[in-house]
Amino acid sequence: MKILYLTARFPYPLDKGDKLRDYRHIEGLSANHSVTLVSFINPQTTEEHLNKLKPYCEKIVTVKKSTILQMLKSLFSIFSNKPVQVSYYKSSAMKKEVKNLLENSDFDLLYTHLIRMAQYFIDIKNIPKVIDISDAISKSLSRRIATSNMFMRALIRIERNRVSDYEQQVINDFAIPIVVSEKTKEHLGGNNKIRVIRLGVEKRERSLSNRIAISERPILIFSGNMSYYPNVDAAIYFVRKIFPLVTKIFPKAIFKIVGVNPTKNVRKLNSESVIVTGKVPSIRTEMENADIMVAPMRNGAGTQNKILEAMSSGIPIVTSSIGCEGLGDIDAVPFIVADTEVEFAKELISLLENEELRNNLINSALNFIEEKHSWNLIIDQFESTLLSAVRNNNQGQSYP
Repeated sequence: MKILYLTARFPYPLDKGDKLRDYRHIEGLSANHSVTLVSFINPQTTEEHLNKLKPYCEKIVTVKKSTILQMLKSLFSIFSNKPVQVSYYKSSAMKKEVKNLLENSDFDLLYTHLIRMAQYFIDIKNIPKVIDISDAISKSLSRRIATSNMFMRALIRIERNRVSDYEQQVINDFAIPIVVSEKTKEHLGGNNKIRVIRLGVEKRERSLSNRIAISERPILIFSGNMSYYPNVDAAIYFVRKIFPLVTKIFPKAIFKIVGVNPTKNVRKLNSESVIVTGKVPSIRTEMENADIMVAPMRNGAGTQNKILEAMSSGIPIVTSSIGCEGLGDIDAVPFIVADTEVEFAKELISLLENEELRNNLINSALNFIEEKHSWNLIIDQFESTLLSAVRNNNQGQSYP
C-alpha cells in the first residue's frame, strides 16, 4: 500500500502516547508498505528527530505550527460549532500540503490519528480513509465536569457536546475508525465499523530478586504529561488525600511525580517527601527504580499508557477504575483497583507489606502484556485493518 499518514504531533521524541503509537505504526508498516508522513512540528522539533523517522518513510512533509495563531483560532471557535481542539489545529498551510500531495501522488489509503486532524480528510470521498480516534474525548470531558468549578463546568459542557457531535461525524465519514478499548467503542455508540486495537508496549525481562524487599523509605511513582488535566488532578488528589494516610504507616515514604511540563500547581507539591522531577532521560528507568506505581485517576478516558508501562517495567500497580478502563474485567486484571482515598491507601499499604502479593502481581502483569499488548500483535492487527479498508474499497463493499 501507498499510505498518506497525517499526525498532529511529529512522532518523535516518544514523550506522549499518541507519538509513541504513531512511531510504532510507521515503523511496522514500513516493512511492507510505502508511508508518506505529514505532520505539524513545533520549534523544539530538530533534524535529529526527523532523522529518526526517515528510515521508515518514503517522504516526510512538515508544517510549522504557530502557537499564537492557533490560540487565536481556538478563541474564535466560540462562534462556531466546532470543538476547540479542531479549531486549534486548523491550518491553511497543512490543508495546502495535503491537497498538493493528493494531486501529485496516487495513495491507496489515507490515515490520520485523533479527531483534531480529521478535518484534512473529511471531504475526500474517492480514497479509503482510516482514523485512530483512540479515546472518546467526550467521555473524558464529561468526567472533568464533576471536578471543575461552576464557570468551567458551563464551558466544558459546551465543548463536550461539540466534541460528541464531531466524534459521530468522523465515525460516519471514515471507512474504519479505530479505538483502543471496547469501553470506548461502547461509549461512541458501538458502530460495527469501529475496530478495537489496543495500545502496545514493550515487555522487558528482568530479575525480580532486587525488587522483593521494600525499604523503610519506599518509592511510589506517578508518571505522565504533567500539563494534562487528568494527570494534574490525579497527582494533586493523591498528595492531598491519599499520601497522608500512607505516611502514617510508612512515614519515610517518597512520592515521585515524573513527567514533562509540570504545571505551577504540580510544582507546588514539591517537598521533602514529594519529588516533582519534570522531564527525565528515561521514564522506564524511573519506574524500574520505584516500588509501586499509583494512578488514582478521576478524569480521562480510554487505556492509560502509564499502566501498561508500569506493568512492563515490573512494578506492581494500584489504580482507580478510571485508570484501568479499557484493560478488561476488573476482576481479571493484574493490579489492584481502589476508588476512594481510604480504600486506595489501605490497598497501597497492604501491598507494601506483602512481598508475595507484589511478586505475583509483577509476574501476572508481564504475562498480561505479552498476551494482549505486545507491539508485534498490535502492528499485525493494525496492518490487517488498513488492508481491509483498501480491499473493501476496491471491491466496492460497505464497511466494516
